[in-house]
Amino acid sequence: MQPTNSDEARPLQCANCRSPRRPVKAVKLCAKCYYWTRRLIESNAKLDALTKLPKEQRGNSSVSLKFRIRVAQRALEELKWREEGLDANSSSAWKLRSLVCTLARDCGSTVEEESMREFEIIEPSARKIIYRALLEIIETLPHKWPSLHTGIRPDKNFRGSRGGWGDWQNEYWSRKDFSAPEP
Repeated sequence: MQPTNSDEARPLQCANCRSPRRPVKAVKLCAKCYYWTRRLIESNAKLDALTKLPKEQRGNSSVSLKFRIRVAQRALEELKWREEGLDANSSSAWKLRSLVCTLARDCGSTVEEESMREFEIIEPSARKIIYRALLEIIETLPHKWPSLHTGIRPDKNFRGSRGGWGDWQNEYWSRKDFSAPEP
């Protein structure tokens, strides 16, 4: 049994993802969020120190630090998104679909469109149980970065990005303004 807050009768929750499933570690964060938060803080500190140097001395190091910061921020957002599906009274069919598509993509499999439509007729309480089971599976897959959710149905014959970090990176570069000079 985890210790509880004096204000509430609920178990301690992570300050980022609000998960009561994982024990709260340092700085009121679960182990997954603590890792990414620590990485974000360290990268921001290095970037701050680096920007104080003249451009000739810092070279291109700021590019990799900015990328690390964006990855850490996106990982924390993903962990928060996952827990929101469990926190709600009932998981939506779209969130369940996203987890199924994510799992299928990560396993190199596909899901039929007819199967996806059946999520609409499942009772909300059953949907939440399925969501929780799939979330446990996705979180234990061996990944360096958390697997990003996607609503795009995976296709084995498609060559290119289908959700996940590849789409996240493509979206960033399509929005980037290359006419503005780097500081």
